[in-house]
Amino acid sequence: MRIASKACLYCGIAVALFVLGWHSLQRGGWLPLQDNFDALIWLGLLLALFISYTQRTHPLRGLDWFVLPIIVLLLIAAAVFGRAKPHEYVDSTWSWCTV
Repeated sequence: MRIASKACLYCGIAVALFVLGWHSLQRGGWLPLQDNFDALIWLGLLLALFISYTQRTHPLRGLDWFVLPIIVLLLIAAAVFGRAKPHEYVDSTWSWCTV
């Protein structure tokens, strides 16, 4: 059971990275906060990476059961709110990355 849960976690992380790469190629830019879809996927991915690191170094019982619904809600929110455009300050804030 533990091996299956780790396999699912690592497959989910790999799929999220693939989706972010594919979406960046489709959009033509790599900046992470150009739309809500990227922002929510990045939040879910970073939270999953943090949990995998925490469980590998200092395992805490029940942490997975608490954080997994939050990650799932972030991914559902990315699917629902992904088409909405973010505020205009994103262009000015992240424009230094392209220079």
